[in-house]
Amino acid sequence: GIPQYSPLDACDSLWVIFTVVANGAVKYTWFPGDLDVFGKTDSIPTDTGYLRHFYSQPGTYIPILLIEDSSGCEVGVAGVQKIIMTA
Repeated sequence: GIPQYSPLDACDSLWVIFTVVANGAVKYTWFPGDLDVFGKTDSIPTDTGYLRHFYSQPGTYIPILLIEDSSGCEVGVAGVQKIIMTA
Protein backbone atom coordinates (compact mmCIF):
# COMPACT_ATOMS: atom_id res chain seq x y z
CA GLY A 1 0.00 0.00 0.00
CA ILE A 2 0.97 3.60 -0.53
CA PRO A 3 0.91 5.79 2.59
CA GLN A 4 -1.52 8.69 2.51
CA TYR A 5 -1.37 11.64 4.90
CA SER A 6 -2.77 15.13 5.36
CA PRO A 7 -2.61 18.02 5.90
CA LEU A 8 0.79 18.60 4.32
CA ASP A 9 1.67 22.04 5.64
CA ALA A 10 1.03 24.48 8.48
CA CYS A 11 2.56 27.17 10.67
CA ASP A 12 3.38 26.69 14.37
CA SER A 13 2.19 23.08 14.94
CA LEU A 14 0.47 20.36 12.98
CA TRP A 15 -1.63 17.22 13.53
CA VAL A 16 -1.32 14.84 10.59
CA ILE A 17 -3.51 11.82 9.86
CA PHE A 18 -1.68 8.86 8.27
CA THR A 19 -3.55 6.00 6.59
CA VAL A 20 -2.65 2.97 4.50
CA VAL A 21 -4.30 -0.26 3.41
CA ALA A 22 -2.07 -3.14 2.33
CA ASN A 23 -3.32 -6.61 1.44
CA GLY A 24 -2.01 -9.24 3.86
CA ALA A 25 -0.51 -6.72 6.28
CA VAL A 26 -0.66 -7.56 9.99
CA LYS A 27 1.47 -4.72 11.36
CA TYR A 28 2.37 -1.21 10.28
CA THR A 29 5.20 0.83 11.79
CA TRP A 30 5.22 4.53 10.99
CA PHE A 31 8.36 6.69 11.12
CA PRO A 32 6.90 10.23 10.94
CA GLY A 33 10.31 11.78 10.25
CA ASP A 34 10.66 13.96 13.31
CA LEU A 35 12.97 13.23 16.22
CA ASP A 36 12.01 12.15 19.71
CA VAL A 37 13.45 13.76 22.84
CA PHE A 38 16.56 11.56 22.63
CA GLY A 39 17.38 12.63 19.05
CA LYS A 40 16.29 9.30 17.58
CA THR A 41 13.71 8.79 14.87
CA ASP A 42 10.37 8.07 16.49
CA SER A 43 8.62 4.86 15.41
CA ILE A 44 4.98 4.13 16.07
CA PRO A 45 3.56 0.61 15.56
CA THR A 46 -0.13 0.14 14.76
CA ASP A 47 -2.31 -2.82 13.77
CA THR A 48 -4.69 -0.79 11.63
CA GLY A 49 -2.53 1.39 9.36
CA TYR A 50 -4.08 4.52 10.92
CA LEU A 51 -2.05 7.05 12.89
CA ARG A 52 -2.61 10.59 14.14
CA HIS A 53 0.73 12.32 14.81
CA PHE A 54 1.62 15.77 16.20
CA TYR A 55 4.52 17.77 14.73
CA SER A 56 5.70 20.48 17.12
CA GLN A 57 8.91 21.72 15.49
CA PRO A 58 9.37 23.59 12.19
CA GLY A 59 10.90 21.46 9.46
CA THR A 60 10.39 19.36 6.39
CA TYR A 61 9.48 15.73 7.03
CA ILE A 62 9.25 12.68 4.79
CA PRO A 63 7.47 9.85 6.61
CA ILE A 64 8.39 6.21 6.11
CA LEU A 65 6.14 3.21 6.65
CA LEU A 66 7.26 -0.35 7.39
CA ILE A 67 4.62 -2.95 6.47
CA GLU A 68 4.81 -6.49 7.88
CA ASP A 69 2.85 -9.53 6.68
CA SER A 70 1.88 -12.68 8.59
CA SER A 71 5.12 -14.47 7.65
CA GLY A 72 7.23 -11.66 9.15
CA CYS A 73 8.32 -10.22 5.81
CA GLU A 74 8.79 -6.45 6.05
CA VAL A 75 8.68 -3.87 3.26
CA GLY A 76 9.56 -0.20 3.70
CA VAL A 77 7.70 2.51 1.80
CA ALA A 78 8.80 6.15 1.82
CA GLY A 79 6.21 8.89 1.60
CA VAL A 80 5.91 10.63 -1.76
CA GLN A 81 4.95 14.06 -0.44
CA LYS A 82 6.79 16.21 2.10
CA ILE A 83 5.18 17.51 5.26
CA ILE A 84 6.28 21.12 5.76
CA MET A 85 5.85 23.11 8.95
CA THR A 86 7.08 26.68 9.13
CA ALA A 87 7.70 28.76 12.24
